[in-house]
This record gives sequence, structure tokens and C-alpha cells, in this order.
Amino acid sequence: MKTIYIFAIGLLSIYFCNAQNKDFKTKVTKDRDIATTVTINKKTKQKEGLYLKVDMNTGDTLVSGQYSNDKKTGKWLFADKKDIYFEYDFTENRISRTSASIQAIDTFIIKADTQEYTLSKVDSPALFLGYKNEFEALLSKSIRLPLSVMEKHVTGTAVVSFVIDEHGLMKDVQSEAVLNKELEREIIRRITEVGGEWLPAVKDGKSVKARFMVVVSLSDGQDTSPSLVFSPKPYLIPVTLIYYSVVRTERKIMQSISPNYNSRYR
Repeated sequence: MKTIYIFAIGLLSIYFCNAQNKDFKTKVTKDRDIATTVTINKKTKQKEGLYLKVDMNTGDTLVSGQYSNDKKTGKWLFADKKDIYFEYDFTENRISRTSASIQAIDTFIIKADTQEYTLSKVDSPALFLGYKNEFEALLSKSIRLPLSVMEKHVTGTAVVSFVIDEHGLMKDVQSEAVLNKELEREIIRRITEVGGEWLPAVKDGKSVKARFMVVVSLSDGQDTSPSLVFSPKPYLIPVTLIYYSVVRTERKIMQSISPNYNSRYR
């Protein structure tokens, strides 16, 4: 944790230098409980200098690093709350440090010498370039439940898989267990949109394809049946969605109740 503080102090020093330079501007965006700070070169419109992602509830720095000519450079820290999750060196294109939780992962669903994906031993797992559980958080916030799903009180579990290839690219997003067709399309669309940067899995010193399973549990808030329970696995991405009610107001009904509806409720 001391390392994070020292690293953050160094970045803030660079930040204040850039803030005093008229050629740069600092842009802060907020998405629910996450604040992202990025430094922009006014002339080139490119990212240049400090990048920070902070949890506004706890004040924890989740991601910290530097941009140069719109490209990530040097060592970036990705956090697990107050601790280091892993550190990636974009200059040397390698992981320079990992947490004990990542080091403990020795098996993953990969496709190496065979034609099938199998649970096999790995040197290191595929990783999303972000703070711990960031992909899950981004996906959970982006999924919009289709109205028909809520109207029909659809509940249960849907599973969608995707592959991170040898180059860290997301491919082959497909449904494994269908709960509702509209929901299936929404999940696939959002996984593809979130995308992001990934590090491929490594086996015997060689990058290999790895498969993830997104397990979406859907509840209407009234379902008393036991939820799907599974032990945490690095290749399983759990997403829980809960909805409580659907309110639909038809314009015709409102007009029949109140002749002045159009002027009162527009």
C-alpha cells in the first residue's frame, strides 16, 4: 500500500506541473461512483500526462498511469481497493507485478494444442486491463433490461461466453444458455461494446486463447427460489440484475381521464 502512495505522489507532481502549463487542460468525468481524470494537450487534442481513476465513495485510486502522444506509457497501477492488483509496463509490454490473488490462478479455460477449449494449467490468466472486477462493473452498469423481460417477469440465469485471443482481442461472443432472446441480444451487444484492453493467457511461455463465461442472474425481486450458487472461478464473470416493477402509462388512457393531459403532462 505504501508503494501506491509513493507512486500517486509522483503522478500528482506531474499533474500540478501540467496544470500550470497553458498548453494542457485537465478533464474530469464522473460515472456514478467513479471519477476519471485525464490530461489533454489543447493543441493536439491528445491525452498527455496524468490519468487517474478514483472511487469517489472511498477515495481509493483504482487506476493510475501516464499518457504520451495519446498512448499509455510507462508503468500503470491497477488496484484492488487499497492494494495493488497488478502493474503493467506499457513501455516494455509486460506485467511487472501481480497480486497474490493473480499468482494463485494456475488453471484457466484455454485452447492451446488441441481443437477444444479445456481447463488447463497456465503460467498466467487472461486479464482485463483495469482495476479488479472493473469489467463486471462496466457490464452491469451498461445492460438495459428489455421491457418485455420485465413485463413477462422473466427470471433465471443466462450465460454468454467470449474469447480473448493470443493478441488480447475479444472474439466469438456467443450465447451458451438462453433465458430470453431479447435479453440475449442485449448482453451480447453490451459485452462487445464494453470490450476493453486485455492481456492474453500464457501457457508454457506462449500466449494462448482463453474463454470467459458471463453468468447473468436475473430476478424480479419476488423470486424466492434459491439463486444459482457457484464457487468463484477466474473465468466466470458473475452479473446480478434485479428489477421490481414495470409502470406503463398509455397516452390514450390518460387523455380519457383528463382532457387537459397534453398541456399538463408534456
